Amino acid sequence: MSTSRNIANITQPGAAVETVRSAEPRAPISSSPCHPDRRGFLISTATLLAGAARASIEDEKHGKSHEPAQATPHAPTHAEPHAPSRDEPPTLDPRTPRPRVVRWASRRLNTPSGIREDVVTEGIHESLTALTGTGSTDAAWAALLKPDDVVGIKFNRSGQAVLGTTPAMARALVGSLRSAGWSPSHLVLIEAPEGIAEELGTLRARAGFEAEETDFGSGKDQFSAVLKQVTAIINVPFLKTHNIAGMTCGMKNLAYGLVRRPGRLHANHCCPFITDIYQSLAARVRIALTLVDAARITFADGPLVKPEYVDDAGVFILGMDPVAVDTLGLSSLSEVRKSRGLPELDAGAGDVPYLHEAHRKGLGVAVPLGIDVRELGEAAPE
Repeated sequence: MSTSRNIANITQPGAAVETVRSAEPRAPISSSPCHPDRRGFLISTATLLAGAARASIEDEKHGKSHEPAQATPHAPTHAEPHAPSRDEPPTLDPRTPRPRVVRWASRRLNTPSGIREDVVTEGIHESLTALTGTGSTDAAWAALLKPDDVVGIKFNRSGQAVLGTTPAMARALVGSLRSAGWSPSHLVLIEAPEGIAEELGTLRARAGFEAEETDFGSGKDQFSAVLKQVTAIINVPFLKTHNIAGMTCGMKNLAYGLVRRPGRLHANHCCPFITDIYQSLAARVRIALTLVDAARITFADGPLVKPEYVDDAGVFILGMDPVAVDTLGLSSLSEVRKSRGLPELDAGAGDVPYLHEAHRKGLGVAVPLGIDVRELGEAAPE
């Protein structure tokens, strides 16, 4: 069962992290959430860098992904200290086409023994055909990818062991692409669990980073060498809260997962770094699809994944507009938090400031009424 609607009233891989250093944007500072006044910027930066530095040390010690850990243990909250002030919502040009985003849900996805791979495949196939308006999964992939593409499938290493959904997602995606005509020799799994690439016969992801730094506007860093190996990317993030950026979803998964030193880029709530890096990446490689693995959502104290703060939501969110996908991700995350008695997250209040910044930069649509949402499965209203 499916339906189409507009969402409204949202109230809302790689290397170990090096020691965090201040990375104040070079752009002129204004009073917007991404560019607060200087006093607010310095207060926020000092607080957030302390947390990020501590997280960096822990990540290096344990060999974890570079996403910063929670600075200090506490009860789950909806935003970190010194969050930017309320932002005016971005405007929507009425001539802007409404990007389609699919939200699929099933209570059958999660079981006490783990995630069901057959239901993962079912959800991917139903969502792809609805997203592309095609009659089959093969036709859907043909609408998103070129026959000679080398496709990088970018997962999120941070939290994989606890969430436990990535192996099933990798098998389902590779199986679906193989059925549609893409050889495993043209598929690259990025940040997949150990042994999955060998099991599925896909290419080994190129290790390391480019020798030269890339200037992305608000800073410089070395980009992942895998960008020279692939021609298109399928982005498969988790959906988690983040103690600095507010939320980890599609845009952050790529922006901070494909640079060498993301730990230096957490000042000012990761803004405008997320949008600037994403924009630079999109100019180099085609980002064909964002498929949010929200089968299990981390609704508090992220990006670390603690079992007590994981909700078996059973949701996938798919789209080609990265900002619209993350906007719907924020809606889904807020719904879970509300059901748990926690405050909802609000992009306009500065909880997730990169969304409005991305909209203003033309990377996609963050205005809920401007998004064409297709609800499938148990996400669809009766």
